[in-house]
Amino acid sequence: AYVRMKPVHMLRQRWTKDTAEQNPVTALCAYIQQLSSWVAFQVLSNKESAPSRMSRLVAVARELRALRNYCGVFAITLGLGLHSVTRLDFSLEPVDEATLSE
Repeated sequence: AYVRMKPVHMLRQRWTKDTAEQNPVTALCAYIQQLSSWVAFQVLSNKESAPSRMSRLVAVARELRALRNYCGVFAITLGLGLHSVTRLDFSLEPVDEATLSE
């Protein structure tokens, strides 16, 4: 979706007038929302493995950043920052401090 975006899509909020099929900005927003929901589901689906899944998702986000895939990094960060994930007490306790500092 990002590749199809052109500067004209951002002018005068044109992206709000077209449907998702016609406009790559709306399609990109929908993709990021879907991916962030999947990230939250992966963390919340099993309490016992949540810390290891979070560490793995942070490692994936690091790799995506190295590949300059900022949409993927944003989606993972958004998913890990959702209220349903951050409100849980268990979520950050067993995660390595080095992982969180980066």
